[in-house]
Amino acid sequence: AFDPFAFARYKPAQQVDLLLKAVKLQQDPREIDKDRKTVYDERTEVNRQAKALGARIAALPTYEGIPDIEVSAAELLAERTAIAAAVGEREAQQAGLRGQRDQIEWTRKEIARVQEQLNGLQGHLDGLIAEAERIEGILQGTPIADPGEIDSRIAVIEETNRQIRQKQERAKLMQELAALVQQADDKTAVIEMYDAMKRGLLDGLDLPVSGLSIEEVGGEYQVTLHAIPLTECSASQRLKVGMHIALALNPTVRVVLIREGS
Repeated sequence: AFDPFAFARYKPAQQVDLLLKAVKLQQDPREIDKDRKTVYDERTEVNRQAKALGARIAALPTYEGIPDIEVSAAELLAERTAIAAAVGEREAQQAGLRGQRDQIEWTRKEIARVQEQLNGLQGHLDGLIAEAERIEGILQGTPIADPGEIDSRIAVIEETNRQIRQKQERAKLMQELAALVQQADDKTAVIEMYDAMKRGLLDGLDLPVSGLSIEEVGGEYQVTLHAIPLTECSASQRLKVGMHIALALNPTVRVVLIREGS
């Protein structure tokens, strides 16, 4: 003989152990909850990091039309030097052109003064005119950039580069945020998998009493009846559960002792 109401007087942990022994589960649901809590805590930390990173990103300004790579002051200075050299060359060519024209004028006067030397001087004149036209064509066909534009770019290079560095930092932080969000999503999927495992483990069982389960209540695993800890159920409910579990553990029993059966 055995007393089924003794089950109702057991501590919650003992009731859980007896119920698990009676239903013969392949896996202890408490282990599933333990693994789930680990992943849940990890997801909480990942979400905390993602929130902090999102705040850092929100604090950074955004710049439209700013390059992704810092501008080199040395390259701008080299470009300006090349332009200055071209300007100097043009000034020399212009001075040469003026000299050529002066020689043309002088030659024309010489032609008028020395008519007998016209044939020789005419050939010389034609050559001077052709050279002058060549130089003038070069001057008209090769415009030179304004050095002042380079000076303006140099004046704002530090501010531009600062904005570029912030833009690069924002892009990096956005990548880190995306990685953290993905980690949180992965943890959520694992948590849902553990929940599904536990439901699948308990739903397919032929439990002794309908609505009977095992849940963590106040940090301690307890037997529950319709989601209510058995310790908080009525005496008749505890007696009923204890009776069915006792019979499940002792299928060949012939005598059952029930105290306080009224």
